[in-house]
Amino acid sequence: MNSEGLADRLREAERRLDGQVSEHQSLSSQVKQRHGDLQDLIHRQTADHEERLERAVKTLQSNAEQTAKALAAAKARLDHVQDGARDCEQRCSAVESKANSLAERLKESERRTQVTVSQTVE
Repeated sequence: MNSEGLADRLREAERRLDGQVSEHQSLSSQVKQRHGDLQDLIHRQTADHEERLERAVKTLQSNAEQTAKALAAAKARLDHVQDGARDCEQRCSAVESKANSLAERLKESERRTQVTVSQTVE
């Protein structure tokens, strides 16, 4: 092989090598761009998930507060009803006691009336 053929082969190899270097740089740039795009996507998705989670937590906290208020109101109503029931029981007990007392007085009056009638008849 002559030196001219060798020089041609060398130039061809250099040209191919330059093409490969250029292609490598282009691919490297594309990889870097894609990597940056993926990082941006990951950060956006992470931020979106965090925002959704924060909203969900706030909603749960609000629901818990509303439930606590509703339970407190229900307990207050229950306490009021129980107080009313105790008051009714006390009144019923007083009325029952008075009814028993009146029944005893009626029996006593009937007994006295019987005695008086018996004495009058004799």
